[in-house]
Amino acid sequence: MDKAFNYRAKNRSRDMMDGVVYAADADSAYLKLTQMGYVPSEMPTLNPHYTIRNLITKGFDRKELARFYSSMSKRLKNGRSVPEGLDNAIEFVDDPRLKQSLAMMRQFVQEGNSLAAAMKLSGFPLRDVEIVRSTAEAGKTAESLMRISQEIFRAETLRKSIMAVIRMPVIVLFIMYCAIWGVTVFIAPVMMKFFKSALGNVKLPAFAKAYYDFAAVFKANLTLSTILYVAALIAIVWFVRSPTFRMLLEKIPLVRIISERSDMSNLWTSFAMLYDAGINTEETTKLLAAAAARPESKDAFMNMHRLLRSGSSIEVAVQRSQFPIYVIRGIQASVSSGDLVGGLEDMCRDLATDVEEYTSKLKDNIQLFATAILSAFVLMFFMVTYYPIISATLSQV
Repeated sequence: MDKAFNYRAKNRSRDMMDGVVYAADADSAYLKLTQMGYVPSEMPTLNPHYTIRNLITKGFDRKELARFYSSMSKRLKNGRSVPEGLDNAIEFVDDPRLKQSLAMMRQFVQEGNSLAAAMKLSGFPLRDVEIVRSTAEAGKTAESLMRISQEIFRAETLRKSIMAVIRMPVIVLFIMYCAIWGVTVFIAPVMMKFFKSALGNVKLPAFAKAYYDFAAVFKANLTLSTILYVAALIAIVWFVRSPTFRMLLEKIPLVRIISERSDMSNLWTSFAMLYDAGINTEETTKLLAAAAARPESKDAFMNMHRLLRSGSSIEVAVQRSQFPIYVIRGIQASVSSGDLVGGLEDMCRDLATDVEEYTSKLKDNIQLFATAILSAFVLMFFMVTYYPIISATLSQV
């Protein structure tokens, strides 16, 4: 895995600039800077923050990528050259990985490569590369870049609406997890002393006694207990990010519908863009199979790819590839209308609307779930703190 390194170097205009470059080690980072046309003033140093971030997030920041495509499109329409557009983009892009790729891309273009070839060599998404390559011959590079930008913004808006719904219960659960640690370490010992001093050796309910015994052991081995507690949190986060958890999550009907329709909307929007750019449908389905977020989508597009190679039409290939019924009907309607691209775009807009509606329903359900969890936590806190006091007082009466 590449690490992130801070650098200080002179660019082609001889201006001193600071930034971040990704490479296997410091020597490789230095070499990569020289290949980008920079003159480092010192050896690159490790950047721990971006190195850790690189472990968590892969690829470019999607919003930054969309901004770059939009900016590049406008500059090409205004008669600017590709190197000039890249020089400007490097200045305003914040994502260090994208900034590095743009610098490499500029170098490849100056060496005589086409824009599409430079994008491919610099690690840009293959879908975007193929669209730019196909439309460049017709002189529509600027239009294709703007269309890609708009599609990314649309997909990101959809993704963020889903993430906003998920974020609330995650925050609630995290706060509760930290609160349990705080109650166990600070409040439980105080309550136990109170029970012994004010109420005598009051007999605690079984569940309360079990908790206070656990709290005593936890506090007596605080360092080790805290390390294990944090390790458990890290393990939970790792599990939540794993394919196994996603499979379990998709057993919830509402989640499965949102996941499936969101993936179909993104993939068939890309299909429409690639098809409109004149790219072979066999190559298109292969690219989309690799880009699919769900295993079911990947399998469906790979089946479609094999059927298209064997000579089947798009309509027949979709019917036999285990796509959802609404996709099959959408393709049939698009083909019969004589405007496949327009029909696909309409279908994808309808799917995006469906995702928004189902996401709203999921939000309502999650709010109920979060309320129930909070209520359970408050009840648990009451049962191990106030309930023993009330129980002891009533028994004395």
